[in-house]
Amino acid sequence: MAVGATRDEATGLWRPEGCVLDLGQVLAVATQTNAAHHAMGTELLSLERHGVTLGLAWRDDLVEIDGGGLANGVLATLLDHACSLAVWLSLNDPTSGGATMGIRVDYFARAEPGKGVHVRAECLHRAAFVAFVKGTVVHPDRPDVVLAIGTCTVATQP
Repeated sequence: MAVGATRDEATGLWRPEGCVLDLGQVLAVATQTNAAHHAMGTELLSLERHGVTLGLAWRDDLVEIDGGGLANGVLATLLDHACSLAVWLSLNDPTSGGATMGIRVDYFARAEPGKGVHVRAECLHRAAFVAFVKGTVVHPDRPDVVLAIGTCTVATQP
């Protein structure tokens, strides 16, 4: 919980100081309105004024190889989604949004079998029509071991 955050009773989320977005809508976009994230079971764990943390539990159908951890494509999908949400929080305008222009994912370690992941994304800089975001993937029980880092450019509406 960030300093100045208040608890939103309807969603149970902590509203970052200065955030004017409808947290019910943020929760829906993070977990329900995108069919892939709804199907995967993406969870919205926390919000920051310029960032977001998503979680995903391990599931057998989200692995590439038998006995493996979550597939790299699943991690990339989570990074992309988290980065876009971070931009929306940074814009702090319910009528604005963005679209991914490019994403680069660097994988450092394989996800471990049977373990879910947390993805934290932060909007680092915004220019007139583009935002730059960094996301990090870790296992919740090992936040010191980075599984992947994503850098994303997001086109924003004027």
